[in-house]
Amino acid sequence: MSTPESRFATLSEALPDVLPSAAAASFVQRAGEGLFSWSELLALLEDDRPVANSLIRFAAVTSTATEPVPETLSQTLLALGLKSTLALAAAFSIQAANGSGPCHQFAYQRFWDVSLARGFAARTLGRLCSHADPDEFFVYGLLLRVGQISLAAEHPQTYAGMVAETDDPLLLLSQEQAQFRTTHLRAGLKLINGWPLPRGVATTLQVLLADSHAPSPDSSTTRDLELLRHAEGAAQVLLADQPLDTLAACLSPLMNLGLRPSDCLLLATEMRNHWKAWCRQTTSVNAFAPCTAPEVAPHEKSQGRRHPAADDDPLTILIIDDDPMTVLSLSHLLHTPTKVVINAADGSQGLALAERHQPQIVITDWRMPGLNGIELCRLLRSDERTRHTYIIMLTGCESDDELLQAFAAWADDYIVKPFKPKVLEARIRSGERLVRSHRTIIRDREIIHHYAEQLAQANRTLQELALTDVLTGLPNRRNALERLKEVTAEARRHQGPLCCIMIDIDHFKKVNDDWGHDVGDRVLRELAEVFISSARRYDMVSRIGGEEFLVICPHSTVVETQHLAERLRQAVADYPIVHDRQAIGVTISCGVAAWRQNMHDFEEMTKTADRALYRAKQRGRNCVVVEEGR
Repeated sequence: MSTPESRFATLSEALPDVLPSAAAASFVQRAGEGLFSWSELLALLEDDRPVANSLIRFAAVTSTATEPVPETLSQTLLALGLKSTLALAAAFSIQAANGSGPCHQFAYQRFWDVSLARGFAARTLGRLCSHADPDEFFVYGLLLRVGQISLAAEHPQTYAGMVAETDDPLLLLSQEQAQFRTTHLRAGLKLINGWPLPRGVATTLQVLLADSHAPSPDSSTTRDLELLRHAEGAAQVLLADQPLDTLAACLSPLMNLGLRPSDCLLLATEMRNHWKAWCRQTTSVNAFAPCTAPEVAPHEKSQGRRHPAADDDPLTILIIDDDPMTVLSLSHLLHTPTKVVINAADGSQGLALAERHQPQIVITDWRMPGLNGIELCRLLRSDERTRHTYIIMLTGCESDDELLQAFAAWADDYIVKPFKPKVLEARIRSGERLVRSHRTIIRDREIIHHYAEQLAQANRTLQELALTDVLTGLPNRRNALERLKEVTAEARRHQGPLCCIMIDIDHFKKVNDDWGHDVGDRVLRELAEVFISSARRYDMVSRIGGEEFLVICPHSTVVETQHLAERLRQAVADYPIVHDRQAIGVTISCGVAAWRQNMHDFEEMTKTADRALYRAKQRGRNCVVVEEGR
């Protein structure tokens, strides 16, 4: 197959760049090089909150029913996997960094809405391909036409009108070629060369862009391109919020791949669910929090989509009456685009429907065969699911006793038959205001509870970070000192054995000088893993600074601890560290000290271990020395 570069050798070099943020670029680059720690990747993403928020939202939206919904950035990275995270981070960063531009007439928000819808449609259809990850198909769909932003920046006076006049991608390509002697696909192909996408994703996207413009006869991406074309059409249906059958019909040509109509319906359902969930996530009330806390984002406007608790959300109204004419009259009167009306012919049927649909408003007749309105009202109030339902009682008799009886059963309002439509509408509006007010209160409580959970999680995260060495992931000096206080108090109280090992990497400065600090950091990380794998389960290995480590050995005698120190020394000496095909010889020196009851505090034990370590260095290093104290 000819390469994209050779097929578009005449591509203009003057087109503006569309770049991701520096934080996302650093994230992908560092991860791609393999020289990173988990905490480093989290810290890099924390520097780019829009990308971090988008990753968490994406993972939450695409999680299956059998998977836990990721709530933190760390959980998100684990759920998505490193490769998908790298591709998604770059893609979302490009979206976040290019929400506007010099072409003021170009509909940037609309462009990204279409791209996101196409991405979710492509992700669903990508499951039909065994050779690609669905998350990568999302990236392909999201970035397929990103070259339009570059053309809009290069030709701000003419390009926006050209895009607005046609929804046909093929016609737009033809007009671009005639007007600018290039196309947005070619512009996108040029842009990819400057993006920090994972190598495999970048290569595939280049081929897709090239073959979308000028299909190669020996292309291996024919099926992928067909799926992306159907994703393009599905995106328009998703944005227009058309019925599910319309979306399934849009996918019906895929039956030539062996799909059945029921399969198309399932695919349509999945992509619409993902898209609607994304819209709800992006318009929900959020606030900033650390990257390892549950995902939150700045308050966002709805961009024309409804908030789940918006004032125009449909209300469900249940009408219960044994008189068919009353039910018909009420249904006709109440049915509007913002109200869903369901009917029941008696109290028992009404109770079952109320438990199933949990309506916000119930209008019930008082006197009905079997379960009457008063009994029904009491049952609704006793059920947690319908306790806050607004209940209006209908009766043909108006008396003080009946009025008191209705309110004693916790009815909210009372209307006498025959009712006047305008009066009923006014009563319904009053109840609707109370229902929406209650919704707002519940939503606010949930938000407060959500924020409280976020704050608690953030505090736990900060505490963990304060006690952890960022480079190695081991407990840091502060953590080790707190642990020493605990174990020395226990040893003093129970007069049990306690020892510690002070470890120093021999000639570590020479490692940094000869190989560089990046390799030195790698040595520290790998030795930390050696210490963890060689120590016992109840030993605590910590890094207390530079190339120094401390091992706390509770319930251990001097002999046992000396054997452990020797095992650690030998494990390091036998561990192969290779860089650029050259072995880096690394050894350690160990000083062992035991807790004595006449010691004032744990610092005396660590100072004793320090003296033993000093003697080990005097003896030529790469050895273990035991200091029994003074």
